[in-house]
Amino acid sequence: MTGEHLLLGVTGSIAAYRTPDLAASLRREDFEIKTVLTRAAEQFVTKTSIVSMSRGQVYNSKDALTYVWHPTHIELADWADIALIAPATAATIGKLACGIAGGLLCETFLALRPEVKKYLAPAMNGHMLNQLSVQRNLNQLSDDGYTIIQPRTGELACGYEGQGKIASVKEIVTTLVINTMD
Repeated sequence: MTGEHLLLGVTGSIAAYRTPDLAASLRREDFEIKTVLTRAAEQFVTKTSIVSMSRGQVYNSKDALTYVWHPTHIELADWADIALIAPATAATIGKLACGIAGGLLCETFLALRPEVKKYLAPAMNGHMLNQLSVQRNLNQLSDDGYTIIQPRTGELACGYEGQGKIASVKEIVTTLVINTMD
């Protein structure tokens, strides 16, 4: 693998604090990275920290129509070879499963070409993760071609113990690297 274009989406989960480390690890694997932060993600991580660690461009909702002649979401979707949302919240998972283009991140992911490899690394409270609706949405996205990088079991930010903790940076990077060798 050399220089593949990786679109990294970051949603509003406390697990977003791991994104700078994830971005640095992906960069070290020779991915060229562009990142899209949701408005909620910016409560947990800054554009500056992602730019510093990924050495790539970072976009947020303010960048949605940078070019009137070529909307940002189409430009980003056309650029990507691989697309990852880490962390992926229940809200974003639900929007994507239903085809709802709310915000730059969902708009971009819905505009991805069919050959783009798509990944989700969910992170949420275990009760949320186990809701039938969330499981149905994950199954739908899996059927639609997304690879789900399963969350781990452990202490969650809400204080509960259980499944819902985002996969480790190493697990996420390994999954992407192995799947790009195909």
